Amino acid sequence: MTQRLRITNNKFIHLISVYAPTLPSSDDAKEDFYVLRRQTLKGIPKHDKIILLGDFNARVGTEYDIWKGVIGKHGVGRCNDNGLRLLSLCSELGLCITNTCFRLATKYKTSWIHPRSGHWHLLDYVIVRQKDLRDVHITRAMRCAIGWTDHRLIRSKICLTLKLPRRAPHKIPPKLAFKRLIASSDLGNKSDENFAANAQITDFSTIDVEWK
Repeated sequence: MTQRLRITNNKFIHLISVYAPTLPSSDDAKEDFYVLRRQTLKGIPKHDKIILLGDFNARVGTEYDIWKGVIGKHGVGRCNDNGLRLLSLCSELGLCITNTCFRLATKYKTSWIHPRSGHWHLLDYVIVRQKDLRDVHITRAMRCAIGWTDHRLIRSKICLTLKLPRRAPHKIPPKLAFKRLIASSDLGNKSDENFAANAQITDFSTIDVEWK
């Protein structure tokens, strides 16, 4: 599901809510999902903002050195096959998973508990363009939120205030005072002295060399 919202006269923000296939799903279903996501994201103008969020059923792990710019230093767990697909998509399109960029306790980063092992995992993400990461104040799980799901609610605070570009004032070069130079003999003599003081003393052999 996508929604396009105007934030300035000529800029928009695109909200994209997804629900990805689970890990046991067929490879064809996963491939179709990411092909559709790739087409949707590539169709968004580069100057518009993107907020891609939802249940990706993917674990992206903690290897921030390999996926520089895509994930931060505060990921959770290990990467799986779905996570590799998501990381590849984000790397290709210049996106960043904001959940991994903030130093929080594990209970505020994970969103789903495995029914058998009882381990908490991070499966739900808020993703933005890498250049817009500075606008994200925090992304964290809401432990107290109650809903019809076994996933924790993920909340992200993002600043969408855009400042108009500052234009440099139009500078008009000052007019050269030729009339003063002609009318004032003192100014002319002073200019000649300045030129003579700054000129290099050279033995000129020809008029061409002297002119240069």
